[in-house]
Amino acid sequence: MITKQKNIFYFIGIGGVGMSALARLCLKEGCEVYGYDKTSSDITEQLIKNGIKIIFDDSVKALQNLLLSTNVQIVYSAAIPDFHPQLVFLKKQGNNVIKRAEFLAKVCINKKTLAVAGTHGKTTTSSILTHIFSKTNQSFISVMGGFFNNDSSNLIQTGSESIIVEADEYDRSFLHLNPTIACITSVEADHLDIYESEDIFLEAFVQFSKKVSNELIVAYGLPISGLTYGIEVAADYKAFNLKITEKGYRFDLTTPNREFKDIFFNQMGIHNVSNALGALAMADQAGIDINKSLLALESFPGVYRRMNLYRWRDIVIIDDYAHHPSEIDSVFKTIKTFYPKQKNCVVFQPHLFSRTRDFMNDFKTTLSKFDEVILMDIYPAREEPIKGVNAKILFDGISHTKKEYIEKNQIKKILKSSNADVFALLGAGDIGEEIKKLISATRAASTKKINRGNRLKQSELDSVNGKIWNEFKNQNLNSVEFKINLENMFFQHFQKKYDIESKDFISIFKIISDCLPRQRIIQINDEDASSHDRVLMTDKLNESEINAAKKIFNILVSENGNKMKAFNKLM
Repeated sequence: MITKQKNIFYFIGIGGVGMSALARLCLKEGCEVYGYDKTSSDITEQLIKNGIKIIFDDSVKALQNLLLSTNVQIVYSAAIPDFHPQLVFLKKQGNNVIKRAEFLAKVCINKKTLAVAGTHGKTTTSSILTHIFSKTNQSFISVMGGFFNNDSSNLIQTGSESIIVEADEYDRSFLHLNPTIACITSVEADHLDIYESEDIFLEAFVQFSKKVSNELIVAYGLPISGLTYGIEVAADYKAFNLKITEKGYRFDLTTPNREFKDIFFNQMGIHNVSNALGALAMADQAGIDINKSLLALESFPGVYRRMNLYRWRDIVIIDDYAHHPSEIDSVFKTIKTFYPKQKNCVVFQPHLFSRTRDFMNDFKTTLSKFDEVILMDIYPAREEPIKGVNAKILFDGISHTKKEYIEKNQIKKILKSSNADVFALLGAGDIGEEIKKLISATRAASTKKINRGNRLKQSELDSVNGKIWNEFKNQNLNSVEFKINLENMFFQHFQKKYDIESKDFISIFKIISDCLPRQRIIQINDEDASSHDRVLMTDKLNESEINAAKKIFNILVSENGNKMKAFNKLM
């Protein structure tokens, strides 16, 4: 479908995650790419920066003269209605018009295709698999259904031997694929506006399983034959002896022919361990050295809006895409596992009128498990309102004494006024944008404070930064984990334990933070907050890290003399 000649593509609904990845692929293959979307977003802004021209007007008049040619290939999202003016015009004109799912299937032709299907866990499982392929230097393309944390592209491409895709069940899209290896993570009724019943929904997955040419991998307990994976069950790929750490889990693993001990996976949530197992099984069946795959689990960067943790003031915020009752329950169980004694609060934005209608009672039951419940209006996405279905009905049916109905611009107010210690902000709509606004505002305020408090000259800063960076390299440590731990030591031991003046702490933290990569640290400081809170998912420093840290502290002290003599107390 993508040829070496100068093809022209027009993506209708280009701002969707799946659509944008394909648009990027076409652009990277040398094609001329244009697109339409209803509104501007972070995704469309990034695509424009990449060189894709995007319009936000659905009228035929908005089409550039170039796009009026019948030679332009049209790819449109399943979320685009049949009556979309441009779509109607281009079909009538005789352009080659194809749905995203069909286009993706054509892209997969002549490639080893690894497809991840399932009601839950598709994005995380395929992202872990992508990370494994990347770390083990495979030749592949990954059309991701999400974004790695702090990565603006959802297309990963190192070659073209294999392709990793999400097999989306919506609109029966996944039935266009012919996977070489596939994984089914879960089969739980959803999209009943398309499938009408649970039996029809299951039958679609059975049809998908029959299209797999080599190995099918399924979560243990599913009524579909294949290699199985699961936790503490008699599966072909089994995780057992799970131990919770501050950074994730350690566990033992058996595969069809080997056993491994003390594996580390750096994500929270038992459901994410299951996702990792599915990815490991796929990589193993694809012929990748499983020892290398297991090592890759330690450095997985996580996926945007999948169990993302932030600290704001004295509270923990979990931002997650969960929009199905079972997904919300997985987040709840994770909170109770990692924060068993803290009070919790869920802020939920329902996604789709049809889903709210179909799972109304399940939503009521699951949301009622939290200590506090905050509900927002339904995010409609592609749907028109359904008579008799609204969030107020759901709200009234939640059996809870501590519940509140809010507008999305009131989230910050709730975070300030609630007595909860841990907040779960959940939904597949635009609730994530509110988190972004909060982070952006507080980071800006934090930057101003740091700039005002920094008393070091630029020459001093450059000198110290250079020496610190060399020390990191000399120690041959995992720089990301080490530097997060180092920041933790600075904050916890220096400012709090020894009552270092805030302005001195800010000066030192500025030095360290300039060396810190951002993918594992999200620093949030409210404009009226007095302390520097941050996410710290770390264990204590090991001996080699402590020794390296001491050397760095000595460098700091020698560079700044008496100004930093208080830091010698830790020595």
